[in-house]
Amino acid sequence: MALSIVRKEISNLGIKNLSRPYWYFYILELDSKPCVKLGKSCVNLEKRIINYLDKEHPTQAKNWDSFKLISVVEFEDKEYISPFEMFIKKCVKKYPLHKDQHSNIEQYNLMKVWPKVKQMILQKKFPFSSDFYCVNEPDKVINDFLKNYKEKNKDKNKTLEFDYKNIKERDILDKINSMTYSDYKKIHQIGKMLAERLTENKPFTNLSQIKDISGIAQKRYDYIISHVTGLLESSLVTILTIF
Repeated sequence: MALSIVRKEISNLGIKNLSRPYWYFYILELDSKPCVKLGKSCVNLEKRIINYLDKEHPTQAKNWDSFKLISVVEFEDKEYISPFEMFIKKCVKKYPLHKDQHSNIEQYNLMKVWPKVKQMILQKKFPFSSDFYCVNEPDKVINDFLKNYKEKNKDKNKTLEFDYKNIKERDILDKINSMTYSDYKKIHQIGKMLAERLTENKPFTNLSQIKDISGIAQKRYDYIISHVTGLLESSLVTILTIF
């Protein structure tokens, strides 16, 4: 289903050659929140989007019916796209989708990012770009998306509230102990060897024991905690009120 939706969105924008250097901007309801993802593709636009959502972040809850490719900017040379992408990312990193999102994850709060980049897209201001593809009335498309999201969650927002601080250390520990070898391998920078060590050393009685495993220093430990916290948050039938 995901492939057919992405393929249809690309086709709707009239893009024929998928292998040009592109900067893309799409929206999606991700983990029950309005998400915007922007990034570059220098190999194959279709495969890049699918790989990011289905392989790099397979555990996230995705409402594929809400997926909308807003705009795609073509560049003559891939060297032109990198500084532009770095500038945009630097400007929107202050609006992460998740409150405690790791800095390497490029998923942003649509409600806060769209007002910041709207004029750039509406006015097609992309230095060194060679072509531009966009949905009709992108501002209306995104505002309708947000309106539908708020309407759908109106009643839930009245009764449900969740704060990441409510996820206790014990919750994280219990989740880690319940995970399998395959689950561990899905964590960023946790390969076969570390997944085996995690499996062999559980159950853990406290989180600090994870850092006693050879190969897991502070950075990988942070990846594990961030990943598990995300799993716990997405498993709850709640609506964050951080937007």
